[in-house]
Amino acid sequence: MQTFDHEAEVIGTALSPNGDQLCTVSRDKGTLARHIHIWDRVAEKHEFDIRTGARTSPTGAVRFSVDGSHLLVGTDRRSILFDVFRRKEIVQFDLENHRGQLLQERNTVLAVSPDGERLLTGYDAASLRIWRVNGEGEHVLTCDRSQDAAEGRRGPRFWFHDAVFSATGDAVLTSSNDGALRLWSVPTGEQLTRYPGADIPVSCDISADGRFVCSCGLSTPVTVRDTTTGTVCQIPNEKGRSFGTTMFMPNGRSVLTLDHYGVMRIWDTGQSKVLFEQKLDGISTSVSVVFPGDGNVIIAGARPEGSRVSVAVLRGLPGMTPVPAAARRKTLQGMSRWFWKR
Repeated sequence: MQTFDHEAEVIGTALSPNGDQLCTVSRDKGTLARHIHIWDRVAEKHEFDIRTGARTSPTGAVRFSVDGSHLLVGTDRRSILFDVFRRKEIVQFDLENHRGQLLQERNTVLAVSPDGERLLTGYDAASLRIWRVNGEGEHVLTCDRSQDAAEGRRGPRFWFHDAVFSATGDAVLTSSNDGALRLWSVPTGEQLTRYPGADIPVSCDISADGRFVCSCGLSTPVTVRDTTTGTVCQIPNEKGRSFGTTMFMPNGRSVLTLDHYGVMRIWDTGQSKVLFEQKLDGISTSVSVVFPGDGNVIIAGARPEGSRVSVAVLRGLPGMTPVPAAARRKTLQGMSRWFWKR
C-alpha cells in the first residue's frame, strides 16, 4: 500500500489511466484555500502543483484524459482543462452556460469521452453541458429534464450525481437525486431511456458493450440492469454498509464495489455472488479506480476528512478479460487528437 500525505483534508483524487500519475485535491491547513497536486505514483514523489487562479477554488472533481496528457478540473466558477505534460492551462469552460448556478463540491460532475473530443460538465443545476474540445471550448449541447417535464414528472430540486460516457462515446449515463438513471444521446442531447429508482444513486457505470448499466445508492443494493431484456439483478446491502463506488470490470459482466468501510468486492452479477473481497485500509472516500491494461487494478482514495491518500495495486483479480472490440458498435480512436487545435 502506497501513501501520499497532505497538510489537511483530501477532497478529491484521480489516477491517470496507466496509473503512473496521481492527482489529489486538498484543503489548505487553517484557510479555505484548496490545492491541486500532481504526484509520480510509481516513484512516490510530488511533481508539481496546479494553480487555478486567485478567484477560483477547486471543488475536488478532477478527471484525466484517456491518454493521461490532460486534466479536467472543476472549480467554483468554471471547469479548466490543463496540459499535464507542459504544465499549462489550455482552456476554460465558463459557468454562465450553467444558468449562473455556482456549484457545490458534492454536486460536481465531470467526464471525458473515450476519443477525447468531448467533455461533460455538470454543476448544482438540473443540466449537463457537453463541450467540443477545440481552441475555445465550444459548447455543443445541453442535457436537462425538459422531457421529464413534458411527460408530467416533476419533483424537488434536482441535480446530477455522476455521469459516464459509453465506451463508444455516443451516449452518456447519468445518476441524479430523484433516484433515476438516464441514458442520453451525445449527438442530440435527447434522453433515450429513463430507469427509475427508489434511492439516490451516487455512482453509476455502463459496460463496455453497452448492454448493462449499474448503480449504487447510500442505503440500497447495487443494481445491475440488462438494457436488452430489462432483467434487474440486485447485490444486497448487508449489515447496513453503504456503497459509495460501483463500476464494471473489464469483462463487462463482473462488478467492482467499494463500501464506506473500505471493503472492496468483485461480484458475479448473474448470481449476486462475491468472487473476491479485500479490506483496503485508508480507502473509503474520494475514490479513483483504473485498469491500466496490464492485468492490475489500481485504487486510490482517502478516509473521510483524512489528509492521507492511500493507493493499492491489486493483481490476479477475476473479471479482467476485456470485452472484445468486435462487441462494441464502433472502433475507438486513439487519443492523439487531444486538443491540438490551437
